[in-house]
Amino acid sequence: MRDPISWRASLPFAVIALGVMVGLALYVPAEIRLAVLVVAVVQVCLIVAVGLVMSRRTLRAMARVVEVMRRLSNGEATVRLAPGRRATHAFVNTFNEMVAQFQERLIRAARERDEMAAVLEHMTDGVLIVDDAGRVQLMNNAAARLLGVTISEAMGQSFAQVVRDHNLIEALQV
Repeated sequence: MRDPISWRASLPFAVIALGVMVGLALYVPAEIRLAVLVVAVVQVCLIVAVGLVMSRRTLRAMARVVEVMRRLSNGEATVRLAPGRRATHAFVNTFNEMVAQFQERLIRAARERDEMAAVLEHMTDGVLIVDDAGRVQLMNNAAARLLGVTISEAMGQSFAQVVRDHNLIEALQV
């Protein structure tokens, strides 16, 4: 994973450290000036190395999050982030709790949808549910019989196409 952000994360610290040490070297006696400059270069190298290590750890953690989110979006509801280092532990726990809550809400919504579908199925009144665009989203058997269509034909069609009754179409628009 060769990402330009790795070295850029430590660059400002390295420049500041080098600037401070060079500025300090100007005010020290000439005998130790070379030693101060060598220490400055070593310090800059250490800062860059620490910055690279820290940014790579962060990038690896973010790559894990992206992979888990990609798998979640593909329907793998049970996937979780593996616990990492202490620094990311709270983040991982919070992310996994969020995924678990989302999964619970999906299960609850599916259960409520199934309950509503069961109630609609046993109703003798015709029920037709449309979205904001006026497309049929749900229909029970009684409505299908009344309108002379099958449920599969009606799903996703516009209300006007399914109903084909001028008075009912006007009633929906009011």
